[in-house]
Amino acid sequence: MALGIDWLFSPAVGVVLVLLAAGSVLLLTRRPGAAIRFVLVVMIPTLGADVIKLLVQRARPDIPSLPHILLFEPGGLSFPSGHTSFAACFLLGVVLVTAGHRWHPFVIGTAAVVVLATATARVYLGVHYPSDVVASIVYSLAAVALVNAASVLLLAHWSERRSGLHAGPVHGGVWNAR
Repeated sequence: MALGIDWLFSPAVGVVLVLLAAGSVLLLTRRPGAAIRFVLVVMIPTLGADVIKLLVQRARPDIPSLPHILLFEPGGLSFPSGHTSFAACFLLGVVLVTAGHRWHPFVIGTAAVVVLATATARVYLGVHYPSDVVASIVYSLAAVALVNAASVLLLAHWSERRSGLHAGPVHGGVWNAR
């Protein structure tokens, strides 16, 4: 399971996930603004985690000392966990998109379980310290909230300027930006 999670939230698969999800949001809502916001709230914080990783420069744990070696020596740095951060950002984006729907509580619960499973898998595989994945989750929550708030304001402003009308509030889980 840990290797499956490692693959699912890897950078290459992550790009495909974001594109498929954004396309689904566009098809289901017929609102380009909702799809754009989804991409923004997932990708900006994910890229921010990469910047933090470059600034902190924390080395990965010593994999050969593990009782089990499931991955070859991973490259890159350890803090924060990119896989965990992407999983959290992606699933928080899904949570935001589904707000107001009857199955929203199920989405929240499932997202929480998947993010925690991702964090656990990264530590289990020996490629991150526990503090790496905890910091990734905390950062992702804050960054997604900030990007979401900024995108709501910007899209409402652009919509208002385009139409000359107030864009209106968010309702029914579907963002009201066009």
